[in-house]
Amino acid sequence: GYETKASINFLTSFSAGISRVKFDYYDTSFNQVYNQKTFITIPIGFKKYFGPPKAKGKLYWGLGIVGSYCIRDKKEIRNFTSVTIQKENFTGFNLGFTGTVGYKRLITSNSSITFSHSFQNDFVISYANDLNRIKFEKSFLSLTYAEKIGKK
Repeated sequence: GYETKASINFLTSFSAGISRVKFDYYDTSFNQVYNQKTFITIPIGFKKYFGPPKAKGKLYWGLGIVGSYCIRDKKEIRNFTSVTIQKENFTGFNLGFTGTVGYKRLITSNSSITFSHSFQNDFVISYANDLNRIKFEKSFLSLTYAEKIGKK
């Protein structure tokens, strides 16, 4: 990801990554279905820091949007006699809002550690087939180590 200052206490951030969701269920024919979905995830947001400008530790909150595009959807369908594998690509996307609150502590002038609580909730869900549709409602704790690249 990349983060840049918008002002003294505001940062804007952008990142991209791969997300995987794995789950299983029984379909209407009582087949066991093991589903693996792979997404390209792109969150964009801003953070507001609280504390003196030169403080080594600061509290913050952030808001943003996150897009998740399903690039692969693999299903293993199992019954008593056989296993069938179905693969689909580019089945749909999710667009949601995200929020975070946390604490960032500088370790050195070029590195930091952050502890935060984040959430995500989708408000746009668009898939070619309703059977592939998935909605993200996440809440998680995060511990992050970050280091500046480039300027030393």
